[in-house]
Amino acid sequence: MADLEQETPHVDLVPQEAGLRLWTASAGAPSIEFSVALVEEIRTEVVRAMHGLGRGGIEVGGLLIGTFEDDNYVVDTWRLIRCDHSRGSSFLLSDRDVATLSCQIEATQVDTILEGRRVLGWFVSHTRGGLETRIEESQLHMRHFDTPGSLLLTVQPTRFGDAQAAIHVFEPGEPPSLPPLDPPLPILPAPGVRSSSRAPQPAPAPKLPWLDEATEPAKRRSFGRRWLPWMAGAAGLAFLVLGIFSVRAQKRAAGELLARSGPVHVEPSGPPEPLLSVHLEKAEDSIQVSWDASSPAVAGARSGVLTVLDQGAVFSRKLTPGELKLGRIDYTRSQGEIHVRLSVDTASRRISEEAHYEPSRFPDQFR
Repeated sequence: MADLEQETPHVDLVPQEAGLRLWTASAGAPSIEFSVALVEEIRTEVVRAMHGLGRGGIEVGGLLIGTFEDDNYVVDTWRLIRCDHSRGSSFLLSDRDVATLSCQIEATQVDTILEGRRVLGWFVSHTRGGLETRIEESQLHMRHFDTPGSLLLTVQPTRFGDAQAAIHVFEPGEPPSLPPLDPPLPILPAPGVRSSSRAPQPAPAPKLPWLDEATEPAKRRSFGRRWLPWMAGAAGLAFLVLGIFSVRAQKRAAGELLARSGPVHVEPSGPPEPLLSVHLEKAEDSIQVSWDASSPAVAGARSGVLTVLDQGAVFSRKLTPGELKLGRIDYTRSQGEIHVRLSVDTASRRISEEAHYEPSRFPDQFR
């Protein structure tokens, strides 16, 4: 019987000498030494972003910088990756962000301050879903971090301030992959380690010794300062209720008009269009867009375009034949209804199909 200690995955939670923390894969290789200060700074950054604006905050990412030799990594520096979040709260880079990232990586490789260190990979926080890599993250990694052995850390913070990370190592091949390694890396708040990303707290204002609290004049609030916020809030609530009733009345009138018009018979003008079977389904904080990958139109497609109309904003993404054969893609949405159109280009023509998603509403008796 094998020794139990040899079979147990090793994660060293105690800081090593020179302020390093060791992680070793359960298979014995690779091994990664993380700077304790770096781990604490990353934990602070992802937790702070999770408590930002919106439901679940925002997701952030950063470059991992250090040295690498014979399956042994030393990661002791990081740089934040710019993301304008124009595509939502998830870490999805715009075209401008991607161009900035390319320049940032090139500048890091020639930075004399880093003293021989290089970009070893990157990390990204997941405030929604699990630690599995997403399609967009795999594509970003293969575009900018395609060196064999490059790292990707997916970090999931919690509301209690700790986090957990999955370590992925890039393996080139057909197809290339980013498999997660065991065990996961727990990240707890490090006692006694001050993160450089934390802003110092301002000192309390000094009190003048010759002013007695008993003699200070009491603060008086006028009628306007006291009641103006309440009056403004009541007026805003009244406008909101009025808008809801107006929209509901318009929808009811449109429904009655359609009901009176009756069905319209249309004679077929040719052979039926091939079906793509586009379907939208809610999955946590995203919408899963799926289609029939076995459809002849999809199987023979040369390319495709997925267009999303999200509350007046239009997002479009080109799809390769390989992505079309996957049969699905996740769209991180806002909290409203969306319209989706999938178009595929075959050898002879373009075939399009649309779908609509609207959040569930309460029945009429509960309105």
